[in-house]
Amino acid sequence: MLWGRATDHALIDGLLDRARAGRSGVLVVGGDPGIGKTSLLAYAAECAQDMRVLRGVGIETEAEIPFASLHLLLGHGLDRLDALPEPQAAALRGAFGLAPVTNRLLVGLAVLSLLAELAEGGPLLCLIDDAQWLDQESAQALRFAAHRLHAEGIVMIFAARDGFDPSGLPVHRLSGIDAGSAASLLAHAAPGLAPGTRDRVIEESCGNPLALLELPRTDLPAYDRSPLPLPARIQQAYEARIAELPPDAQKALLVTALTDGGDPDVIVRAGRELGIAPAALGVAEKSGLVTIDGGRVTFTHPLMRAAAFRHGTYDLRLEIHAILARLLDHQPDRRAWHLAAAATGPDETAARALEQAARRARERDGNAGACAALERAAELTEDHALKAGRLTEAAVAAADAGQARRARELVEDAAALVDDPRSRARLCDLRARIAFDEGAPHLAHDLLLAGAEELTALTSAEGPGGQARQDLIAAGLMLIDAARNAWQLSDPARVAEAAEHLHRLGLRPEDGLDPAVQAVTGAAALLQRGPAEGLPIMRGMVARGGGIASGAHTFRINAAFVAPLVGDFRTGHDISAAMAAECRATGDIGKLPWSTSRSPPPSCIWAGSGTPRPPRPRVCGSPPARGSATGRATWRARGRGWRPCGERRTDAPSSRPARATASTPTTSSTAWRGPSGRWPCSTWVRAGSPRLSTGSTPP
Repeated sequence: MLWGRATDHALIDGLLDRARAGRSGVLVVGGDPGIGKTSLLAYAAECAQDMRVLRGVGIETEAEIPFASLHLLLGHGLDRLDALPEPQAAALRGAFGLAPVTNRLLVGLAVLSLLAELAEGGPLLCLIDDAQWLDQESAQALRFAAHRLHAEGIVMIFAARDGFDPSGLPVHRLSGIDAGSAASLLAHAAPGLAPGTRDRVIEESCGNPLALLELPRTDLPAYDRSPLPLPARIQQAYEARIAELPPDAQKALLVTALTDGGDPDVIVRAGRELGIAPAALGVAEKSGLVTIDGGRVTFTHPLMRAAAFRHGTYDLRLEIHAILARLLDHQPDRRAWHLAAAATGPDETAARALEQAARRARERDGNAGACAALERAAELTEDHALKAGRLTEAAVAAADAGQARRARELVEDAAALVDDPRSRARLCDLRARIAFDEGAPHLAHDLLLAGAEELTALTSAEGPGGQARQDLIAAGLMLIDAARNAWQLSDPARVAEAAEHLHRLGLRPEDGLDPAVQAVTGAAALLQRGPAEGLPIMRGMVARGGGIASGAHTFRINAAFVAPLVGDFRTGHDISAAMAAECRATGDIGKLPWSTSRSPPPSCIWAGSGTPRPPRPRVCGSPPARGSATGRATWRARGRGWRPCGERRTDAPSSRPARATASTPTTSSTAWRGPSGRWPCSTWVRAGSPRLSTGSTPP
């Protein structure tokens, strides 16, 4: 029975009733440790006797293993995988290590389809406890599916402490129960409690049900009246219960706490190496601290696992980690983490194992897990060059996982260890990527040029050769990125600077960078010498982009970007449409915003002018997207002879568009003056702005 939770019960009852009527629902139950989240999930399961119930849990030691938590939730439903579309089934098999990795971006869609398939026979309840410890990949897939549940008869309930990102899912935060309910709970759980002690427990627990249950089981010390963090009190209560067990049972609890997944076979085998009989695990179960059910050993509350871990001595934890590393030789990822946990200083064996685990995680697009493994590998590495390399790879993985701040910190750690030009250039490239993502495009441009200069100087010093050629190509790629960055900044001087450096490299056609170099050359010519010289070069790029049926995403996106500038709206629109269709078919949703915003349909034209009027961009709010949208608005306005309000016109109207300068304003507050009056660029980049209708004129 749950005391003081009538309102919470009604919320759960409503979700279940709607699922029985065919409507889906999602809820994130939040709150402090011990507040009753797990008990509320148990209530939901008890009330769903007529529904199929799937249970998942986030495990702290598996939080860096991609898709570990998702496998716990869906493991019993994998027999229905064949009912899914083959690309989705293949993606889910790859995520779970059952087949070669295909496309991780389809995993979320596959989860949604599998849940819908499992709900075909009746309503489905998914319970995910300790969601704050879900691995990032599982959390992303589950949130993707949760946001799209509608009429499948599925209820998905997450229970999470602070640290879980609900990403817009409905949240219901539990608070402590009221004093009357707390007194009733104590009367039931500890009827012999002295009145003074009872009042003190109610006061100190702040209505936390777990504290109300656990604190009366210990001899309460005469601690002072100053408030202490509740989790520490709960920890103290649990450790007191553990201390009452025989030494072997305490060791069995520690082995269970350190064993990922609660496999009883592994726990018993590890116990035998410590001289512990299997009966010790039975004593722990009888104490009510763990349960053994369905082939798994689990703690009755997640905080008990933490208490068992902290209760064990440091040397015993090291010994158990070493034993588990030997026993889990057939599970290389878990073995790697146990080797690392058993290390007390630099350990190249553990570092290499973690590096290999990171590689496997990257193959499954588990970038967050790869970053954690590489960062720990670097900590265990003594050689400075090798350590810097692992920190750099960790920073790349962090950036790919969208963890810009973590990536930046790792880059700085690596920079303190490197002294060779190639490593410095690579760090410049990575710093530039992070700076651009964080809204510092000018800094990104300067970093890219600095990195390219490092490599160029190195090739000059070393002379021609295979490695020198590769260095030139790497420098070329950095300069191409710098030019594209400057174009989106509406900065002609920086475009020209990047183009000049690029041409000085002396790249060859066989280097494979010709299309991108052509784009940079055309952009620089357009901005420096006008359309007569720049547009023909850029038209060639558009034509080449239109002839590519699939792949070459970056080049095709840029070709579609350039197409409106040269007046080839049809080709630009066709490239964008083909790219969007390809991204949707393959699940490559990360490129969809770019592929769908490059070029307007040819039917969207200015009234009486025959010149296509671009749609107002729908900008997502990121600094790069805002800069790109503002840049497109700036160049198009300039190309039609418009000028910023307040700029004095020094030449007579002509058919040649005014050329932008380095001082051209690039912020969204810029207002332009055209034939019909003011045209504020802010209307182009305001999030959610509607498209201009056909035949409209500037405001």
